[in-house]
Amino acid sequence: MLGEVQQTAVHDGLVSYHDFGCEHASCNAHHLRELVAAGEAYPEHTWPRIARNTLEELNTAAHTAREAGLDAIPAPIVDPLIARFVRTVHLSLLVRLRDCQHHVLLFARDLTVWSPTSKPNATCA
Repeated sequence: MLGEVQQTAVHDGLVSYHDFGCEHASCNAHHLRELVAAGEAYPEHTWPRIARNTLEELNTAAHTAREAGLDAIPAPIVDPLIARFVRTVHLSLLVRLRDCQHHVLLFARDLTVWSPTSKPNATCA
């Protein structure tokens, strides 16, 4: 399908695309739709709106930088936006909870496994 792509493949994150020998980037249109859905599902939370707005601001900054002939968004613009995005969605925690579900939820499937959420004063290694 993609053959030998020499640039970056921007896609929805389907794992099979990673079989192609090229750099990969996520299509933020998918993320924006998911953030809209999260905001609708949890209207009491502000993080979906903040994350969506930040991705949109980063996209605008990228277009502005390209139009100005720059190779990158200037650090004074991009760094605070990326920091806000990471702070807002707690990316590492969300990824870890999603990608390590087996480990995160093992205490619920195997009652010989103790978790601080199920045993007072227990600690995680």
